[in-house]
Amino acid sequence: MPLVEIHEFSTGIHVQDLGDGQWVSRGFTGSYMGNTLKAKGEQIPIEVEQAISNREFAVSEGAFTNEPAIIAREIPESPWSVVAVISRGEDDKGRSASFYRYFLCCEPENGYAHNEDGISFILEWMKRQRMKLKRWPQFAPLNTRIDIEHDLEISHQLSEEKSYYYSQELLNTSIPYIWRPNLDCVPIILHVLSKLKAQEAKAPVSWAYRVSALEKPWSFTIVFPSSTKSEEIIKRAILNAPADRTTRNVNEDALNKAIKELTDSSKVKLEDIKTILEAATNKDIPEKLWSSLFDKRGAHKAISLKIHNPNTLRLICLRAIILPKTLPNYLQWVNFTDSNNKKIR
Repeated sequence: MPLVEIHEFSTGIHVQDLGDGQWVSRGFTGSYMGNTLKAKGEQIPIEVEQAISNREFAVSEGAFTNEPAIIAREIPESPWSVVAVISRGEDDKGRSASFYRYFLCCEPENGYAHNEDGISFILEWMKRQRMKLKRWPQFAPLNTRIDIEHDLEISHQLSEEKSYYYSQELLNTSIPYIWRPNLDCVPIILHVLSKLKAQEAKAPVSWAYRVSALEKPWSFTIVFPSSTKSEEIIKRAILNAPADRTTRNVNEDALNKAIKELTDSSKVKLEDIKTILEAATNKDIPEKLWSSLFDKRGAHKAISLKIHNPNTLRLICLRAIILPKTLPNYLQWVNFTDSNNKKIR
């Protein structure tokens, strides 16, 4: 029977054991603990670390519930899916803090059977653990037995629980869709609906379950608040998103993907051209965002270091089409001369 590897790592703390399973934090270590990738001689994927650094899994400090919150994301431009379980804890001064336990699963080269995905496998493993422990797996700094990955045995297609609350209302709303807190929900239902919503919006799957407040609520496909009060807080945060954030109107991940494929591949996909053209006519996208997207792909580096290859040629050309004011830079760059004053074409 096929096995799926699920790895994990957690917020690193100096833990003080109070006995009877109780603990407090005596400070952060600055590195992760319980890292099962380390046992295999592997590093935490840089795309995953970057998503964490960008606060894409972060809940707002001071907003807690007794039950852990769960946040799931497909990591764009990588084969990784991550589910974070966020638990409330205290330090040795009695101050509350959020502690994170991350589970991650890698998409195999040939994909999974039956259209299954990494998040589905992590949730299946978590569900089986919940049946044993009578609670969701959560931050467990006293568990010293976490040193190797978890193997999930797949003997049949995972059964997706029926999405009883699926309705036309879900498809007719923009992202993020805010789930009504008075409706019962379990993570797998949220995930199934998030996949539908993500497919419609051409966005990566990203959802938050039973959260009181989020640092970036506008960046999710679906959000399930922990209470009516939390719903109000989250909706207000979305309305008051920073002015330089365009996620409410623009799918940055889709643009990144389109730019990457148009510049790194010799085969042009019509869907990538459509994505770029639709965004180019969107007046809500500032030049600053476009510049940032191109620089992430290496535009600034290519210009400053005079890097010439087919990929950078397509990248700088595309940038000149989207941002006409960069056309002089492009013309100067393509007419670059070497030390013997010979033009390099």
